[in-house]
Amino acid sequence: MAEEASTRFPFISLEKALSKAQQLFDGDRSGKAMAVTTAFELWGYSPKSSGGFQTTGALKYYGLLEDEGANAERKLKLTGAARRYFLDERDEIRADMIAEFALNPPLFRVLWTKDGWSEGIPADTVARSHLKIERNLNDQSSRSLLAIFKENIRFAGLKPSAGQDTPLESPDEGEPLHKAPEETERGKVMATTASAVPGSLRAFANVVPPSPEGGAAIDARIVDGRVIINADVDLKGLRKLRRQIAMFEQMLSMEDEEDDDTEKDKGAFS
Repeated sequence: MAEEASTRFPFISLEKALSKAQQLFDGDRSGKAMAVTTAFELWGYSPKSSGGFQTTGALKYYGLLEDEGANAERKLKLTGAARRYFLDERDEIRADMIAEFALNPPLFRVLWTKDGWSEGIPADTVARSHLKIERNLNDQSSRSLLAIFKENIRFAGLKPSAGQDTPLESPDEGEPLHKAPEETERGKVMATTASAVPGSLRAFANVVPPSPEGGAAIDARIVDGRVIINADVDLKGLRKLRRQIAMFEQMLSMEDEEDDDTEKDKGAFS
């Protein structure tokens, strides 16, 4: 079972959150804490607006805002990191800070570091299913989170850990269903597998290029209900490939069960 993590996440992207933080920074560049109502006014919200409270929560998730005091005495102020971002004019420093802000929400960081999305964000179908099954989000939340998460990754310029420009969308419909088999070498697996499965589930799983020392190279995906694998791996890579295949089997089994249920429903009303 996946590691427990909160299902909460910011309702806006980092780019929009930084724009809201900029409004606070421009409102008072001294960095002093301001009344909640003052912050809401700078954002264009009324004192009791739900949008104001949601914006406050989102900026706190990204590490841009913090509280002082409580209840009627509660005030808001930009974090030290947020102020450094707006004051520092060096592009490389700001880029590094954006990357940190983008993954500051706990659930985003878990997806990136624990769930392996740093190696390639799964296609929408697989990603949403993972969020609902492994992370306990409902359908609407899984769709919202995925859209915000991918927007943050693009905005921050984050790349998969393997250094590949892994697509953030599903593969094109015209992509070949299989590749020609490669030669098998001792101590490695170099194979292409196409497993016919009902349904139209499509997913990009992971691509890892070989390292100079002979590390793993895996291109595994689901295209139109078929598992496509092209791998050049050592023992460690083989174990990783097995985990991916198990995940594919789970996803395709779900699709198969949905198809069976649809056929049963048709028979009941025929």
